[in-house]
Amino acid sequence: MIATYSLVQYIVLNLLLLLVFFLVGKNISKGGNYWKSAVWAILFFTFISGSRFARGNDYMHYIDVYQWDLEAEQYVFTWFNHVLKALSVQGYFIFYFYAFVFVSCMMVFLQPFKKYANVVFPLALMATLAFEEFQIRQAFGFSMVFLFTYELMFAQHKKKTKLLLCALYFILCIGIHSGNVFILLLIIFFYLLFRRPIPLVFSIPAYIIASYIISNIGDLGFLQPIMDFLNSGDSDSKISQYAGNADRWFSADAYDDIYTRNPIVKVFETLGNIALLYFGYKDIVKIKADTWLKTFYNMFIVGTLLQKGFMNLEILNRMGGDIMIFWFIPLAHIIKDRKLILKRTNFFEKIFLIFLLWWLYGYAKYIFYPQKMTLFLWDFLN
Repeated sequence: MIATYSLVQYIVLNLLLLLVFFLVGKNISKGGNYWKSAVWAILFFTFISGSRFARGNDYMHYIDVYQWDLEAEQYVFTWFNHVLKALSVQGYFIFYFYAFVFVSCMMVFLQPFKKYANVVFPLALMATLAFEEFQIRQAFGFSMVFLFTYELMFAQHKKKTKLLLCALYFILCIGIHSGNVFILLLIIFFYLLFRRPIPLVFSIPAYIIASYIISNIGDLGFLQPIMDFLNSGDSDSKISQYAGNADRWFSADAYDDIYTRNPIVKVFETLGNIALLYFGYKDIVKIKADTWLKTFYNMFIVGTLLQKGFMNLEILNRMGGDIMIFWFIPLAHIIKDRKLILKRTNFFEKIFLIFLLWWLYGYAKYIFYPQKMTLFLWDFLN
């Protein structure tokens, strides 16, 4: 009975959060004041996500980190925790502050998408909710990725100010979680250097090879030279810690079947990913898209190739998922430009559009099949 109540409570609160994001986005897309509307998304996200209890493998670990400064080398994260301690914040309440910073920075990032906020707001929630709840410190660091990306691509500041702010967000980001440096460097590369969409003639075959061939290779010892290179730097960094354990992370022993997809689900996953690759590229070409949309599209490609190629290796799976987290931008843009896309779309392409519904699957599974991860603070404190 208690378990049923907990599940119903979990589903209702998360669907309420989705509804709030949709209504806030709808109001903004109709011309409503951005921050007067966005504050409701911030408040509901902070309360619902921040109130979670024992959700994810790292929840209890980060209470210990907070109490004992266990990851002091991540100096910005440790400093923020010291500020919370100075405010007498107890361990179980730190997640309110992490959630608040994350969603507030995401709202800054979403400002340029006001015209279709009714689409991009709920999709952004679907793309980031599990990430914020399960990858606690990396998601907290990703707050600075949001600010860095907004400043680099959209902020109307003078060149010197823009450069200083980007540098500041970069430093803060890696001071919270050094693993985010890969995401930052890819954003810089695709926005400043490689300013065209990766062509379909490469992306679709590469996806199929990654998902159906590379993912079935059990022993990835051939990655050792790359990891040795990464390990040549600061031995205290998180990257070097991963690199120094490459033989454990990438050997056949690290192969974890819990990430293996059911064959039928994998077919739909493949069709869903290829649909986003195809229509995302078609959208970019038709509207002669700005560099920012090409950047998010290319980030999605790199991330999904990494994740699907190494689905059963947790560290690379997670890294790929983090890189592709901006998938909601090209998908929202496809929905926004659907009339233009459909104008020269044949019957088979129209049918293929249906597979974009795949992108609801991860969120639906997280909400409706959460296993035992359904508790909130009040369940524990009562």
